[in-house]
Amino acid sequence: MKTALLPTPAQLRQTPWLAIIFFYTLACGISYALCNVANPTEGILPMHTIFTYGLGPVLAALITCFLFPSISPKLSLLGTNRGRTVLFVLAPLVLGTVTGVVNKADQNPHLYGGLVVVSSVLYGLAEETGWRGFLDQALQLLPTFWRVLIVGTLWFGWHFTFLPDVSGIAGPNTPSAGVVWLIMVVASWGLGSAMNTTRSVLMMGTLHESMNLVGHPVALALMLLAWTFLLRQWNHPVGVQVGRLALTVALLISVPSLGSQSVMAQSKPVSTTQALPHEEIIPGRATNFTLFDKSFYDNQLFLLGESHGIQKPQEIDFELLKHLNERVGVRHYVAEVDQTKAHYLNQYLQTGNDSTLMKVFRSWVASKAQWANRDFWNKIGRIRALNQTLPKNRQIRFIGIDQIQERKLVGEHLSELLAGRKLAPTTRVLADTLLARLLNRRPDSLRAQAAQALLTDLSASEKATRKTFGPALPDLQHLLNNVVYLKTIKSRERTIFTNFQTVLQTMNLQNEKLYGFWGYFHVLQAPVEGGGKSFATMVRESDLPMRNKVVSIAFSYADCYMMLPSMYLPPMWQDAGKTYSRVNKFNNNSEMMYTENIDKLMALSKPNTLTLFKLSGTEAGQQPTRVRYSPFMPKEQQLQFEPNRPTADYFQYLILVRNSDMTEPLVP
Repeated sequence: MKTALLPTPAQLRQTPWLAIIFFYTLACGISYALCNVANPTEGILPMHTIFTYGLGPVLAALITCFLFPSISPKLSLLGTNRGRTVLFVLAPLVLGTVTGVVNKADQNPHLYGGLVVVSSVLYGLAEETGWRGFLDQALQLLPTFWRVLIVGTLWFGWHFTFLPDVSGIAGPNTPSAGVVWLIMVVASWGLGSAMNTTRSVLMMGTLHESMNLVGHPVALALMLLAWTFLLRQWNHPVGVQVGRLALTVALLISVPSLGSQSVMAQSKPVSTTQALPHEEIIPGRATNFTLFDKSFYDNQLFLLGESHGIQKPQEIDFELLKHLNERVGVRHYVAEVDQTKAHYLNQYLQTGNDSTLMKVFRSWVASKAQWANRDFWNKIGRIRALNQTLPKNRQIRFIGIDQIQERKLVGEHLSELLAGRKLAPTTRVLADTLLARLLNRRPDSLRAQAAQALLTDLSASEKATRKTFGPALPDLQHLLNNVVYLKTIKSRERTIFTNFQTVLQTMNLQNEKLYGFWGYFHVLQAPVEGGGKSFATMVRESDLPMRNKVVSIAFSYADCYMMLPSMYLPPMWQDAGKTYSRVNKFNNNSEMMYTENIDKLMALSKPNTLTLFKLSGTEAGQQPTRVRYSPFMPKEQQLQFEPNRPTADYFQYLILVRNSDMTEPLVP
């Protein structure tokens, strides 16, 4: 490997620049052409982009080597030692299968974890065959500094052929493109060095995808240590390697039993909570919520944020909805469901038919979601009973703005919207195509394609379309747009906000007071560390008239139990033979996470109670929130607030829940 800083004229002349330019142009062109192609493995492999834009580098490398036969990198799939390469690739496969990956595909997490590794390695192989297998080798005559700088920069630039924004692709804490570029340059040095040691493109593909473990610090540490061991022992006999690797892994696995230190976000401590206004909330009591003042009721969007699976927030949701209905006439429940589920919830409010309500819950039951609980079910029944006591102009209705939650149910809803309508033959064909793709297992990209075709057809004859569908047209357009969003809007929060903007217009809600019960993150009114923006943050940062009339109430928990799917939990946390387990590991005073000053809030409350605290306008509300997480908490499940931002920027009220049980599962 060349270590001189500047390349010599001979090195520059002998470097195959024409082949390099051809390769890079072709790689970018292929990836750009394939980035919008329907994914043939969508729904089969988690990393389904292998066979779309991921093909650019590998195809370009193969074509370039064919057209420029003088360039023949001395590499192979398994490299200089097949046994060691197999060990290297098996390490993440075993780790991924054993630890498992929680997923929304209704697959066993251990099977899914193995598939994640397999598809990740395949994707890494597709990229690395181009970047390290061809480009790095083609530049071998250049000094190391220039070689890795060129490879890293070209690798970085290639990502813009399919990504408008590359920030974050090297991990959740890489907010700027400049940082991503630097990471790729440094990675090019590391991967290039490993390539020269092993001569295996399969190993490079495995190393490439190690960035997918950045959200799992313990798994990443185990993996990197195991890999480092293998690389350092590359020339030892395989039998010796296996024995030493087994001993190393055994020692590493024993580390968690020594205890769990916590990591802490930097911020100033809250100085006092003694003067913090608070009130105990007793469900069913008529005099609840006396802590709310006129400025609270002057808001237009009221948001309540929970951690799913805990029972008491379901009671507070109903109490607050009823209170706001009485006090300021709130009747629109902006729910964490999609438009279709809101449609069937509203049908149930009218009819009381349990089979209609089960349509809403069936996908949650099938996927073992936390929403599949009897407390939620019973709460919907209480809202129906409340409606029967209210005049029609104050009766509550659901508005669904979440991304699509069950494709088949959307197909059933679409069938209802189309039933009895006289459609043009071409329109009927397009509608039937979309219905077939919604009701059967098809890639979302193909569903979105069919929905867009139907939208285009309907808009081409706008007058006839309005006549055919009448007042149902906005619902149809909303449904079709959301099928398109499955492909065009990757962010769930962006989909929620886009739908919110839409319903404000189509349902004339600009001047209405609205209420919503959501997961905790969705109601935060300021960005969290890493740049994540919630629905509430997007409202606050928008030009909507209500942007300065949003109030958020968040729950905190002490000594509560959460309903969690057993299949996603470590064996020692599972309730044997139960679909869901009763878990107390995720309180704000637990070993997995700890919120500073939770003990002071507990001192102002009593066990087995619900206590409302006002943060806005208080000293405590002006202090940042500091949360400590166990290193065994997956990174994507950790939520850190900006260290210098006041807590009241995120939420203005807090409800401390003490000693709540979990929600009751609908299935045993």
